Amino acid sequence: MSAVLDPGALRILEDDLGSTAARDFAGRYLDELPARIARLHRAVRDGDIEEGYAAALSLSSTSGMVGAVVVARLARGFALAARHGLGWPAARSLGDLTVVRRPVGPWCGGPGGR
Repeated sequence: MSAVLDPGALRILEDDLGSTAARDFAGRYLDELPARIARLHRAVRDGDIEEGYAAALSLSSTSGMVGAVVVARLARGFALAARHGLGWPAARSLGDLTVVRRPVGPWCGGPGGR
């Protein structure tokens, strides 16, 4: 199982959507994670607080749905900092998000995956 995705949340998602749809959703989440984090980088680079806030909220909610609790928490921290115009705390949260790596396992297309 992935170190990024919580198995309990994934089981709930599977109960709600069915096995195939839940695996597809989790796989798409992991596939899109680098682009979502890049969106936050662009917002910081461009000084676009509104874009950063919107991107962080989107990442936080999607992460919560698949059980990526650490990513959800970091994205919420970024959103709060961005909302208050605090560039350094937002950038620090972004640095923490950047170290998240794509895991390998049954929920992400790895061995036994989608």
